[in-house]
Amino acid sequence: MDPSMTSTSPILQPPLAAVPRSARLDLLRGMLGRLVDVPPGGQHYLMDKVLPLLRREALDPDAHLRAEQSHLIMRSLDELEHEAACMAPDPDLFGRKAQILLDVLALT
Repeated sequence: MDPSMTSTSPILQPPLAAVPRSARLDLLRGMLGRLVDVPPGGQHYLMDKVLPLLRREALDPDAHLRAEQSHLIMRSLDELEHEAACMAPDPDLFGRKAQILLDVLALT
């Protein structure tokens, strides 16, 4: 039997940079869509997963952001991080702000 076919072998995935930006943003939208359906612990988990991916998209040199756009996006990310760090974050607020940020990033 081929060792790569065993259940313990890791699943190989393409590097994130090889995935088209639209697919990465769609993945983030899907994660945000599940935010309100999970219990509070799951909400924290999803927020903690979404934030670095959002930051990566915001810092992507292919985004071609102007300085003022970049500043506003970074400030929005800081606000999202603050909300996620709360003991009882508001998933609706986080989701709305993150969705707006995704929409802006999709336009760049």
